[in-house]
Amino acid sequence: MTKLIWVGIRESDIDFTGDLFDFSITYYGKCKGNNVSYYNGGYYSMCTKKEFIIEQLQNIGLTPEYKVMFYNPSMAYSVLEDFPELSTHLVGLCSSSILEILNDKIQTRVWMSKHVNTPSFSTLFKEECSFNNLKNLFNSTKGFVIQEKNSSSGTGTYLMTSKNEIEILSILEEKNQYLVSEFISPSASVNSHLFVTNDDVIVFPGSLQLISQRNNNFIYSGADFLAYRNINSCYIHAVYYYSRKIGDLLKSAGFRGICGIDFVISGGEVYFIEINPR
Repeated sequence: MTKLIWVGIRESDIDFTGDLFDFSITYYGKCKGNNVSYYNGGYYSMCTKKEFIIEQLQNIGLTPEYKVMFYNPSMAYSVLEDFPELSTHLVGLCSSSILEILNDKIQTRVWMSKHVNTPSFSTLFKEECSFNNLKNLFNSTKGFVIQEKNSSSGTGTYLMTSKNEIEILSILEEKNQYLVSEFISPSASVNSHLFVTNDDVIVFPGSLQLISQRNNNFIYSGADFLAYRNINSCYIHAVYYYSRKIGDLLKSAGFRGICGIDFVISGGEVYFIEINPR
């Protein structure tokens, strides 16, 4: 009989999966019963997260009946580098080549801009990101969203205005290229999740994202699924349509598993922002 191990961020992510998982290895959790937790178990003072995951998998003893599912596919590939024996036990892991594209915000935006509605954007180096240059490029003074190509949860995403230009430029790296878009305001950030299999693309109900601005960053603080039901139905239909279209593109490109898709809604329009593979 197959025994399934979950490797993820929070034990609470699998609270409603019943007895699907026989064991969980998480960063945060009760560290009781069939869970072992990096922070709550005190391992953070002794080893890195990757070392912790490898140690726990080795402690379990991966006999043939064990299968392992990772929340973060990038971490799965990182663990494989030092623990190649894991390869025969992994389930739900797509190819590293499609993950490399999806983890790069620039490549993903360029790809999806050919198929769905996106905000106007440019890829620029630090020297090109002065407020005056962006104002002329986008014909706007509202402000500009500057994103590192590899970032998550709002870290590495900055809002530049005429007042904080010097501060933002001091953060940017000379050699790096950034994804720059006009700041859309007023607006709301929404999200949908997809499950892409060999046979189908399943679009789950969307949510309204709770985003706060902190130290010139956009920080993700959670999602409100009930509030999403109350937004204009034209937005809900458009988000579903774009999500399904993106899912079909991902399926054709070889992606399998779960991913989140971020959109911004404003003025009757829905704009694709980014994809986050899970």
